[in-house]
Amino acid sequence: MTSSHTTLNLLCMGPLTEEGEDRSLYENEVTTSLRALHEVGQGLDAVVVLGTNSVANRTGYSGVNDIIESVLLESMEYGPDEEPPPVVPVPGSGDITSLSPNRMLANALTQWWGSSGLQDQDDIIDGLRKDVFADFETWAAAARSGLIGWHPGILPGEGSVLLEKSGMTFGLVVVNSVFRMVLPDPSPDLATCTAEQLSAAAGGDWNRWRHRNHLSMVLAGQAAPWPDAIDLGASDLLVAANEGQSTVSTAHPWLTVSRTPGRRHRLLRISGGGSESPALTDLAAARSEQRITITRPRPTASRVQTAAETYDEESLLASFYKQVATGQMVLVLVSGVEEERGLITVDELGQRLAKAVFGEVPVPPPAMSETWSAALAQMEPQVIEREISALYNDQKTTSPTAHRILGTPWSRIYDFTASDALSSVAALTPRPADSVTVINACHDKPGKKNSLVELVAMNGIASGTLTSVDFHHPDSDDTDARSLWLKRLKAEMLCHPVVFMASSPSSAALWQTVSLFGPPGGANAFPRFIVTPAGTSADRVRMNQNGLTHIRRSPAEFSIRRLMAGQQPLAEGKKRQAEVLQNVRRGTGISVLRSLLDRAPGGSSDFLKGSDPKWGDIVDGYAANLSIVEAIRAKSAPDSDGQLPIILVEGRAGSGKTAALMAYAYDLHKHGSAVGWIDREATIPLPEIRSQAKEMDLHAVFVDDVDIFGGQAARLLKELRNGGSTLVVAAIRTTRSEVIDATFRPRKVDADHPMTDGDLKSLIKVLKKNGLLGILKQYRFSPDGRLNKLREICQRSLLAAMIQVVTGKPFEEKVRGEFIQLTPEQRALYATVCVFESAIVFKKRGIEEADLLQIVSPHGPTPKMKIAIDRLLGMRLIDRAQDGMLRCRQRTIADTMVETVLKEDPKQLGSVIEFLLKFYAGYAGHLVDNDDPYRRIMIRLLNHSLMVSLRLPNNIVRDIYSSVHDLLQDDFHYWLQRGEFEFETGNIDLAANYLESARGSGGTGDYLVQTAWSAVTLRRSADSPRDSSLLQNALEAISTLEHVVRTRGNSSPHSFAVIARSGTEWLTACQNVLPANERIHIAGRILDVVKLGRRICQDNHQAMHAADAYEPRLQRIIKYNFGLPV
Repeated sequence: MTSSHTTLNLLCMGPLTEEGEDRSLYENEVTTSLRALHEVGQGLDAVVVLGTNSVANRTGYSGVNDIIESVLLESMEYGPDEEPPPVVPVPGSGDITSLSPNRMLANALTQWWGSSGLQDQDDIIDGLRKDVFADFETWAAAARSGLIGWHPGILPGEGSVLLEKSGMTFGLVVVNSVFRMVLPDPSPDLATCTAEQLSAAAGGDWNRWRHRNHLSMVLAGQAAPWPDAIDLGASDLLVAANEGQSTVSTAHPWLTVSRTPGRRHRLLRISGGGSESPALTDLAAARSEQRITITRPRPTASRVQTAAETYDEESLLASFYKQVATGQMVLVLVSGVEEERGLITVDELGQRLAKAVFGEVPVPPPAMSETWSAALAQMEPQVIEREISALYNDQKTTSPTAHRILGTPWSRIYDFTASDALSSVAALTPRPADSVTVINACHDKPGKKNSLVELVAMNGIASGTLTSVDFHHPDSDDTDARSLWLKRLKAEMLCHPVVFMASSPSSAALWQTVSLFGPPGGANAFPRFIVTPAGTSADRVRMNQNGLTHIRRSPAEFSIRRLMAGQQPLAEGKKRQAEVLQNVRRGTGISVLRSLLDRAPGGSSDFLKGSDPKWGDIVDGYAANLSIVEAIRAKSAPDSDGQLPIILVEGRAGSGKTAALMAYAYDLHKHGSAVGWIDREATIPLPEIRSQAKEMDLHAVFVDDVDIFGGQAARLLKELRNGGSTLVVAAIRTTRSEVIDATFRPRKVDADHPMTDGDLKSLIKVLKKNGLLGILKQYRFSPDGRLNKLREICQRSLLAAMIQVVTGKPFEEKVRGEFIQLTPEQRALYATVCVFESAIVFKKRGIEEADLLQIVSPHGPTPKMKIAIDRLLGMRLIDRAQDGMLRCRQRTIADTMVETVLKEDPKQLGSVIEFLLKFYAGYAGHLVDNDDPYRRIMIRLLNHSLMVSLRLPNNIVRDIYSSVHDLLQDDFHYWLQRGEFEFETGNIDLAANYLESARGSGGTGDYLVQTAWSAVTLRRSADSPRDSSLLQNALEAISTLEHVVRTRGNSSPHSFAVIARSGTEWLTACQNVLPANERIHIAGRILDVVKLGRRICQDNHQAMHAADAYEPRLQRIIKYNFGLPV
């Protein structure tokens, strides 16, 4: 299972000594051990701190930080291009703030401690965090800042992390074994380690978690008795500090680190794992003592058997209700609701059809898909329809079970019954219009969710006709409606809690449905429940092996007794669903800063490591105080008429524009101003944003990345100003400034202005405070040297500087290195998120996890891909926003990934674009509403300008377009973009062919199609001026363009540019074949249009550039043909 050459090197340091000669001696011992490791060609993978004496000695953690920094610097000297090893802090008895003996918390943890453990002990846990381990928690959070993928446990300091190396997974679990040692001079016998602690730290199930790892290591600040309920395997390792003689069973020995000279730290070199015991070497020990041997007892069979048959329904229900309360749970209904309406199940239908086709039911019974195909081939349609009729009941009868199920806050119901048991009740029951939507998966494709619950009939809804149902097995590679819904269900199985319902645990239809999906994946997998009767012991084992938590009730009994309206978890789930749906429908426009701050999470040092700034970062002081904020403030003074200005902050990507806007906005808010904020989160149309601005009484409105509004940006800023009563501050990248109208004159602030000494000192102060001085640490004794080094690094951009300081690597090298070290699955996911969020593609902030899983998995989402997403989140390469969307941690990083990494590999970039386009075309190719979010993104991905800007080879672009031909062949916009691309790349005849297809697909009256067709037609005539047929088409094109510009006006400046450029070039090319009076007449017509464009499109760069270039040429043509050559 493992490679003999794969090793993990851990430095385990015992309770750290803070000061004096002993500390220097300790540092020398550790340094000597590290150099021994380096001599054998190995680097350090992690630093484990098994407790400190910082609280006990009242010295604070500064001395501990110095020791750790010296260790990290020594490691970086060995591998200067490598990331410093992460630090894993473990609470020890010296990190405890002792309690007086008469405190209730102290008594609860000592003399009153019982067998119930930590179950429902929130008050005790809260007291431990606030009173006992408060100082440790603050220090540990900072020390763990470089630890990617940390999963917190139940007690202070507890949690787990996975370290990956050479394809192997090493799991580290921190257990707070000293939490009961709260009295002065505590007995070591109070050291405690419970199964509950281990499972909570490991994400819910210790055994499942450790079996996924090649090696699992438990770390504790004090050796403690191992819980009897948990067996140790060959690949489990226990490491602890040992400050006293606790009564630890010798059957489960801990590898200890103590104060004994020579044993105050261990430098463990761990090889192997999995089914074999790991090979352990301690490079800190004397050579003769370096080899470590640990024995393990074998697990007992009786314990496994007892655990398998344990059934605690109340506990299972509590877990179930916890998931339902999120409003995110998915129901997969196989059977169990039919009986109340006198209907049969799919199993019964399958048996009837099998008997009719095969004479009797074969053993083993065939899958329903096989029986269905055989029935369609051999039976008369009328006979099949007669059998299908048992799946529906046209009587308006009620069903209590169906009522309860439809009233539960599921995220979505996937109904495999093919009956009308749920759909008929949904239609008969008076409910709010947005509560339940019935979707027939045989016809309707997935799309934007518009109701609280979607009922998706996966096999259709029986109505008496043969075509009303379909039991064929959907193919994940297809793009028909059922296949797309199956793909979506597979994705939701990985990122939502799920419950199956079936009338029998031995139902063939149940297990055929379960077989469509893989097992849960990853330590953070969502739970899967099944509601079905008890069944046999074999049924229960089978369910357990498939990762299903079994609630032993029939669907009808469970629904009636456990899904009653008014229960608190159900009410909470409905409330959360309503909030989400309301936000989706209302959309986002101008957000009031006060509300953004109210719901903002706390800040973190992630911002200093390269993540997008969040409001918590601004409020909690993680953003340095920079002079650009004062520059904006200075520009914000009213003019002589008392009107507030529009300020435009221009700068390169990563120059700190967003953080500067946020800092100034927060400052105005603190001083009592009503402040509005607009950014990439905006989803509502521009007219609605303008209406909001008029209704809201705001002192200031901030617009980040104003270029997202394209040619409407300047007009929007003017309207937000409300005649001068509102201060408007906007930010834009220098490379996107051309979208701002040519005549727009705001007050400008240069975000690329060199940083002042005060700026640099402020940055250094923030970095030092958060332990992130990185490469500046070497200038410890030279403040001027540190300042000059930071000034040198900051010449490019603030973001690039921060990343280089913290990691020691130049920005592009860091971005490239992060990508290269990913697995193929992680690369596909990360590349997709970066392309989706890059400025070149952007249409929507963030991407849904279920959508992402479908995009990168052409054959259906898999647990492997879900684990890869979790790893990317753990590595902080992507973030999960408050709304659940996945995002690149920094927009500039997304742009850099596209520009400097993906564009160097056209094949991979083309693959990302193709997968994105196929997904969105599958969801939106049949829609006509261009405001639908899926169609909006599809249109952007089709855009020929995007394809050109990506610098992909023409054959790759054509392959991308061809990949969605079957989905979009009747969509004129598809043919329009294909034609525009071929025109842009010089293939004029093919462009003309595609644009004729656009006209024939309903685009004849579309002004974009008319403009593109006219441009191509004029070009073809210009290339063959003596072709009379092409000449007549060109004259038609001129008339068409005149019609477009006079009807569309300034809403189509591109059409003005086309008639100016293409019309003039055509007229020049054909002047020898056109009569003089006709040349003059046509030139005059074009010139009139150009002059009109000057008047009504004066703010548009494209129209003005075309007018400046071609108006003189038109005037020369007119003068020359009147006999006045110039």
